[in-house]
Amino acid sequence: MIDGAGIIVTWNPGVKRLLGYDEEEFIGKPFSAIFSDDDVKVNVPEAELRTAETAGKAEDERWHRRKDGSTFWASGLVTLMKDNGRVIGFAKIMRDQTQKKRFEEQLADQANALALANRELTNFAGVVSHDLNAPLQTVYGFANILKENPGLDSEAEVSVHHIVDGTKHMIKLVNDLLQYTVDTKDTSAVSFVDTAVLLKTILRGLEVAIREKNVTVQADALPTVWADETQLGRVFQNLIENGIKYSCSERVPEIKVRAQETDSETIFSVEDNGRGISEHEINRLFTLFERLDSTAVLGNGIGLATCRKVVERLGGRIWVNSKVNQGSVFSFAIPHRRETIDGGGTAALSRSESAQTA
Repeated sequence: MIDGAGIIVTWNPGVKRLLGYDEEEFIGKPFSAIFSDDDVKVNVPEAELRTAETAGKAEDERWHRRKDGSTFWASGLVTLMKDNGRVIGFAKIMRDQTQKKRFEEQLADQANALALANRELTNFAGVVSHDLNAPLQTVYGFANILKENPGLDSEAEVSVHHIVDGTKHMIKLVNDLLQYTVDTKDTSAVSFVDTAVLLKTILRGLEVAIREKNVTVQADALPTVWADETQLGRVFQNLIENGIKYSCSERVPEIKVRAQETDSETIFSVEDNGRGISEHEINRLFTLFERLDSTAVLGNGIGLATCRKVVERLGGRIWVNSKVNQGSVFSFAIPHRRETIDGGGTAALSRSESAQTA
């Protein structure tokens, strides 16, 4: 217990374990003896007692000092003590939280190191993309000029076509890898997105591929969600492109885009009737550079990894159900925007609900 003047007047055996003081050493010392020099200089001990006196208690977490001069992180509670309405002093309870504090600091250091590594990776990807793209574009340009040369024999013509296709594929790989490494965590680009309008834009961009494969694309009425429009568009585009690329020659390709609302999220699905995926291969699907069919279909194994990254950055999840020779259903969930409500709680709101509360 501490008296009104901030002097320790009673002792608990736990003090010996926590602070290193024997009873006769501890009693009579000022309350400030257990605080760091920096806290004493700015009158933290006195302020803590005054807060407890006016509010009935004072809580804090800070570094404290042991008898031997070492410090430890503690959570503390100072409670005002009264007897028949008369203030008789204060009680202080402390718990050693040093291990927890060290763990939190370690996590923060790791998070900072990871953020730095991500920034460096993004910068490196930008430099590599520029340095690789320039010569690739040069090769691609001259190869296209050479391809139009009427003097090429059939063997040379085939070789030039291989150069054109190869450099085109490399340019796409470099650009896709750059896009994957770009940090999409910037929430400033997040807003309400009309996914019906977004899907129409995506389908216009895929019109040639859809026509070439004679693909039928059907879409339900799609909702408005809280997301990054560019990144969400990339998810739809990659999933629909996959449905086109991996269509089955034995039947007319069909792709269906659906959406289902729950209390907390919107679940989108992109279903195709293509080749399907075997059960033991599904776990590899969303891994960078993993391709299940590396010969029959052009690709670089970045598209689905990008989908996973984008959806998870939005706080969602992505998964697939598939059967070989029957098709696949790729699903991803985007959480509703959460708003603070009276009383400190939160509520998940759709766009229409949000407008009514504005």
